[in-house]
Amino acid sequence: PPPPPPPAPRPPRRTRVLVLAGPGNNGGDGLVAARHLTHFGYDVCVCYPKPTSRPLYDGLVTQLRHLDVPVLSWGLGKESSLGESTAASAAASTSLRLSPKGTFEGVADVIIDALFGFGFSGPLRAPFDEIVHLLTPGSTPPPPP
Repeated sequence: PPPPPPPAPRPPRRTRVLVLAGPGNNGGDGLVAARHLTHFGYDVCVCYPKPTSRPLYDGLVTQLRHLDVPVLSWGLGKESSLGESTAASAAASTSLRLSPKGTFEGVADVIIDALFGFGFSGPLRAPFDEIVHLLTPGSTPPPPP
């Protein structure tokens, strides 16, 4: 038989990933992505402002919590970033904290937008209006890594 395939590449460091999960199927896909990224060694945090109360979604959240992935609501406040002690910071707070500037800057290295799918229509309601506004790029590009 042929040799087994090589293992999947690992990130060079514990890349911090923030998954913004919405209430629908796209949000469920974000929860699944968070689980997979955790298994691949990424430091993942999920912001799930309006959880969907269905068995499938409840099960995904339970799986993430068993993996010590923080599943946080939406909140504004003091600086808090994903890092070495994500589980400890999640225990201290149940809501996502932005930087002192009130942005996602420094909160994560990568942000996955799993808020809404392509079928979304209508005006954005709280808290999603605020989240989407914060995702809007500024007038200057981000600094190089």
